Amino acid sequence: MVKPIIKGVLGALSNLNRKTDLPKEAIPLLKGRTDEEVANYLRIAPLNNFLIGMNRKLSGPQSGENWFPGANVKLGSTMSELDEGKLFIPRSDNYEAQVRDIPIESLQGMTAVPLVGDRTATGTLKRILGQDLANPVDLQGGKNYMRGLNEGAWASEFGALSKLAGRLPEIENPVGIYTPMAGTGSDFAHMTTDVLHQIWSPSQMTKEGIDTVNKVIRGTSVKSPKTKEITYPFANAPSIDDPKFMQLIEANSPLRKTYVQALDKAALRKQGAPDMGAIRHAITDPDLMNISPPSKDNLYEQMMGYGVTDLSPTGAMRPSTHKTYDTDLLSGEKGYMGKLPLTPRSVLMRDWTRMRRSVAPDQYGDPRSIFTGPVKLPQVIDQEIIDATEGYQALVRQLQE
Repeated sequence: MVKPIIKGVLGALSNLNRKTDLPKEAIPLLKGRTDEEVANYLRIAPLNNFLIGMNRKLSGPQSGENWFPGANVKLGSTMSELDEGKLFIPRSDNYEAQVRDIPIESLQGMTAVPLVGDRTATGTLKRILGQDLANPVDLQGGKNYMRGLNEGAWASEFGALSKLAGRLPEIENPVGIYTPMAGTGSDFAHMTTDVLHQIWSPSQMTKEGIDTVNKVIRGTSVKSPKTKEITYPFANAPSIDDPKFMQLIEANSPLRKTYVQALDKAALRKQGAPDMGAIRHAITDPDLMNISPPSKDNLYEQMMGYGVTDLSPTGAMRPSTHKTYDTDLLSGEKGYMGKLPLTPRSVLMRDWTRMRRSVAPDQYGDPRSIFTGPVKLPQVIDQEIIDATEGYQALVRQLQE
């Protein structure tokens, strides 16, 4: 049964016109395979991403015990040390719908819409770096937000979510499939600074360190995608040790993200800056900790499938209880549907991928494009996609054996 499925998936993916190469560390995983089998594997671009996700050591120079996925700065503590110093209590079953696996064929005829989101966990964080939090932080997700009872199918800011909601009445049987950002996607969230400011304060930095962070924040530029005009939105921001700055980041998410990333410099730790990687580790869903971020090494591929929910066919929205995002997109009658086996974006979003390759041969911009405009080309789950998905899973099982 495996060989026909593999043959089918190779045909289904051949039109993607994607080229890949295996990292040298992957060669032992293919030991015993014939040249023909290896050649066939190489025709499936997502294989590289799977190998990277299967073993953190395969993810290139930023890997192993001292790297957080997607970050550019080495951790001050190893992953093992961070795990030991963390106390995280997952949500109870009476709060969340039970996780259940669903096969890809159960989605046949439905239309996939990627729900691109951060990797934050759902539950309560009580301790980080061995230090108890005076005020445990409620982590709201993330991929599991859709599982919360009386929660929406997805949460985001009104401006971004309304564009998706406005298209849903035109889409037949829409289902949202969670697609993770890089690990640094949580820099935007209130959860990050809620944890950070319980264990650290700008007052712990030297004046030189504070001045350096201020300079980065105030010098951050933004280029308009329409007019190409460059602006400096935080040029007049107060100093980070000014109470007015703390008030601003409560209401200004882009400034909050800029602040977090300005602090994330290894050299600044000598000036009293925090280890931002440890903060990200603390609020990240354990299931998503080692998933490789989109990068040149994996052709900017992303994995989909951690959670699936049907979406309101009318695009109904409501105010959200999520602390970071102000609007919920409601689900349809089914609500949370289950956990789809992890599948590369290029397999599930076939039509979008082909469109992207026709206008942008370089995959570099794929993660940004899938975040801003996939609903313009939603994907009906047809037999070809089912065959491709099952073929990919068959290859995964073969490699695991």
